[in-house]
Amino acid sequence: MIYDKTSNWKNYFPKNKIWQKVFAFVKKCSVDIEPGRYAIAGEDAYASVFSCDTKPPKEGIYEAHRKQIDVQMLLKGRERVDVTAIDGLAVKTEYNEAKDCVLFDDPERLPGAAPLTEGFFAVFFPNDAHRPSLNYGTSAENVKKIVVKIKATLLP
Repeated sequence: MIYDKTSNWKNYFPKNKIWQKVFAFVKKCSVDIEPGRYAIAGEDAYASVFSCDTKPPKEGIYEAHRKQIDVQMLLKGRERVDVTAIDGLAVKTEYNEAKDCVLFDDPERLPGAAPLTEGFFAVFFPNDAHRPSLNYGTSAENVKKIVVKIKATLLP
């Protein structure tokens, strides 16, 4: 997992063309961008923009992807994303190849947390189980979010 300020994106994979295209797209986005799917580099990298309400951790579900890396950031609001290694997690729902997603039961170990707010991003690799869209504090909040999917073989 990577968690950092969006202004520091160049510190990671500095010579990777897909990474550069992803952040060129992100820098153009504002809170006014329409929800939907946006091509960045064909099926190698694309973004989904959407709004949702955060939820209590008990209602969140850990997910992981095998073929894609998630880059998540907020255009509006605050949310918490819990993260833990997939090693040793109990599978809740088997891997769905079409959705590139496997769901896990809550781990018995304490997860780490990434507090996503405007100006920060988090990157989740295939070995990172993550539980997104959780309440930042004690109550729900409406957030506007960008989730970029990058083909996992394209980043070192």
